[in-house]
Amino acid sequence: MLKKLSISVVAALALLISAQVHAQKKTANNKNKTETPAVEESQPPLEPPLMAIADQIHTGKIVCEGGTIIQITEKTNAPGSFVLKLKNENFNVMPVALSTGAIRLEDARQGAVWIQLANKSMLLSSKLGRRLADECQSPAQSTVAQAMKLAPPVSILEPQKDVARK
Repeated sequence: MLKKLSISVVAALALLISAQVHAQKKTANNKNKTETPAVEESQPPLEPPLMAIADQIHTGKIVCEGGTIIQITEKTNAPGSFVLKLKNENFNVMPVALSTGAIRLEDARQGAVWIQLANKSMLLSSKLGRRLADECQSPAQSTVAQAMKLAPPVSILEPQKDVARK
């Protein structure tokens, strides 16, 4: 029994020492973070077709359904790349070429996809398989959405009046 007790005491002391070492490392890491800010390396600019897409990205504060706020900022050290912030998550997104006319930004590592249309945007998670934010609108997109309500686009699925036959 004395042997079991001494093993328990040694294990408890080892856990205590391990916790103290972990706490000291964490404190040292936090000091290093505050004293020396991380410097991001500059990246070469994107190819011209992707830069053309990047030039169309709405940046700044974007308000979404339910009061969700998304902040999009272009990276100063990586032209054409953006940081998309949702609550406490940051996504490093880059343009992806599409043939549909929609604008797509993607963070392949975290599985985030930002789709930007003329009248709204949405943030999707390919890892979770769901929308993280919907009905997001910059001021410019809000203007387009209002114009679409006043003069809805023609639907190709509905029969049209044949003006030539009249």
